[in-house]
Amino acid sequence: MSSNQTLAIAIATIIAAVLVLRAVLWQVVASSIGFVPRLLPRVMAGPVWARAAPLRAWLQAGHPRPHAFLMERLTPRAFTGLPFTLFCLAAVFAAALFGGLIDDLRETEGLVQLDISVNAFFAPFRAPWLVGTFIWITALGAAPAITAMAGTASALMWSQGRTRMLAPLWITFIGAQA
Repeated sequence: MSSNQTLAIAIATIIAAVLVLRAVLWQVVASSIGFVPRLLPRVMAGPVWARAAPLRAWLQAGHPRPHAFLMERLTPRAFTGLPFTLFCLAAVFAAALFGGLIDDLRETEGLVQLDISVNAFFAPFRAPWLVGTFIWITALGAAPAITAMAGTASALMWSQGRTRMLAPLWITFIGAQA
């Protein structure tokens, strides 16, 4: 079996495993939706919640500002509470994963070998007209094309009297090109 066939089988196996895992996790989440509302009153009436009451009272009496901050961050009823806190934690987690990816990219030996293998696998499927089409699409993101688009958008905004939008447009454009 050639390395290309081995690579194709490995990729297909990974994709199938991810799809099966997604289906299983979706079933777990769907079946637990009805369980959470029944569990919450039991947890709040349980001994752990009761033991935490003196700690919460002490924190509120001795440190009212941190207590208020924590209560605002953990309330599920406002977006600036628990949902926002969870979004921030997810962003930190994603940044940590991205940092790990960057660290792996710095050790490029295995990545270069994988890139060469994938490139060799897809080489027979390339059509010159399709490659030319995608090069043209990529060129639309080059500086001259984006400058023309920003100029056209500026002219349209100016003609419609939306001049207050010109400065943000050009600040964004210059920032993207720098």
